[in-house]
Amino acid sequence: NNFIENSSKILNAAKPMDLEDVKQLMTLHDDFPIPGQKFRDIQPILSNPAAILAVRLKLFEQWSNKSITKILLPESMSYFFGSMLAADLHCGIVMARKSGKLPGDVLKVDYFLNYKQKDESLEITSGQISENDVVLIFDDSLSSGSTCMAINGLLKRIGVKVVYMGFLFQIDHMGFKLGEKEQVIW
Repeated sequence: NNFIENSSKILNAAKPMDLEDVKQLMTLHDDFPIPGQKFRDIQPILSNPAAILAVRLKLFEQWSNKSITKILLPESMSYFFGSMLAADLHCGIVMARKSGKLPGDVLKVDYFLNYKQKDESLEITSGQISENDVVLIFDDSLSSGSTCMAINGLLKRIGVKVVYMGFLFQIDHMGFKLGEKEQVIW
């Protein structure tokens, strides 16, 4: 099968960078998107195949032993690495989109988004997650944890019993304490 042969070539095409070198690729921007906030730009990682592979391998190492059945991805930077991780873990993806972006029946959660200093809403398509799923909420960054905690509340409404949270990096330590079910690379 050409697909299998080609995928093997793709995975062997790049050698992963050291994770500390990958971290150095990210740029930190103060006062963005609003004064007083910090923004880490992952675009330099996304433009470097060896960096992508290093992150992909680390995420697989972190999550491959958790029997995850769904990865819930808040809009939208999480889509890049979350999609690769889902393919590697052989599990499904559920997108948490801004209110009004998904058709059909949706489940909605409202929360206060700290960096915008305003109330926001996220929605997921109804029926995509069941109480028996083992869910990883994966986002690129962790600051206050408000987005993931809101999504966690939505999953509890569904009845999901096992929820993990994963992040590429933590920007500020704004009161969110990492527990045994949360992991961050940097």
